[in-house]
Amino acid sequence: MSNKSQIVMLEKTDSTNRYALANFAKLTDSTLVLAKEQSEGRGRRGRAWLSPVGNIYASFVIKKSLPPAQLTYIGAVSALQTLRQYAPEIPFWIKWPNDLFTKSLKIAGVLSERHCPESFNKADGAVVGIGVNLNAGKDYFEANRLKATSISAETGKEADILKFAISLHSALIRNYGIAEETPDLLFKTWKKENILIGKEVDIIPESGFQVSGVFKDIGKDGALFLTLPDGHTRKLYSGDISVKFK
Repeated sequence: MSNKSQIVMLEKTDSTNRYALANFAKLTDSTLVLAKEQSEGRGRRGRAWLSPVGNIYASFVIKKSLPPAQLTYIGAVSALQTLRQYAPEIPFWIKWPNDLFTKSLKIAGVLSERHCPESFNKADGAVVGIGVNLNAGKDYFEANRLKATSISAETGKEADILKFAISLHSALIRNYGIAEETPDLLFKTWKKENILIGKEVDIIPESGFQVSGVFKDIGKDGALFLTLPDGHTRKLYSGDISVKFK
């Protein structure tokens, strides 16, 4: 982890993750790329992430080859801690594997992508993308049929984007260090905030049939353990499924 971290401010880009990956060699370790607006924001499984002006669109540069699950833990825990610091009166929680909610509404998401240079067969680092709804209004979510909310919609006050970004950057740097030195501690923090553990959920695969069961546990590799009605347990990974809570 570098001590020369910085924040790169962009007026507009297609995607902060795409920018960070394209400029990976020039960016220092722990740099945060921040854009006022994205034209092609992406979420998990290639889904579009709508990106109007007024929210947080950021990508954190990691120049170490960490396990994929650790990247999610860094992003999700950092976003959660920053949300709680900024709006302590609002109850936030993590929805497996990489979304943040308040009550039943989504407020943030994480998308990590590994950087693989053409001259190597393995990743030499990654970027952790984080989108946080800060100032989008309730009418925006209703118009786009989104089950989501924002800091301003919940508090009735406009959120300070730069203040939030600086706090998020500090949290990312801190949790990056924890991931390097005591990864089990970061995993335990992330797992504790997954409040769906022990509850009934529906598992929706990208293709195939929906499965229901009890969200029993989470493995250190980020896998979800689902106990089926017949008592059998299945180990599931986030790449090709979504979780719907009741």
